[in-house]
Amino acid sequence: MRIALEAGAHSPWVSRRLGALDREVLVANPRKLRLIAESDAKHDRADAQLLARLAHVGPALLSPIHSRSAGPRSISR
Repeated sequence: MRIALEAGAHSPWVSRRLGALDREVLVANPRKLRLIAESDAKHDRADAQLLARLAHVGPALLSPIHSRSAGPRSISR
C-alpha cells in the first residue's frame, strides 16, 4: 500500500510508523508541489485527493523528501 502525505511537523514520525508497518510512504515536498501551493481550493480534502492521485500516477511528481533518522540528536549551545 502506498501512502502519500505532505511534509509537516508530524510527517517524520508518522512516516516512520507507517514504514514500520510495511507501507510505502511518500512525503511530498510542499515547496516543490505547486499544484497544492497554488491551488484555489485550500482545504484538506482537496489536498488529500490530489496527493492520492499523484502518488498513484507518478510518485516522482510529489518530489518526495526523506526525513533524517530518528537517532539521537546533538544540541549545540
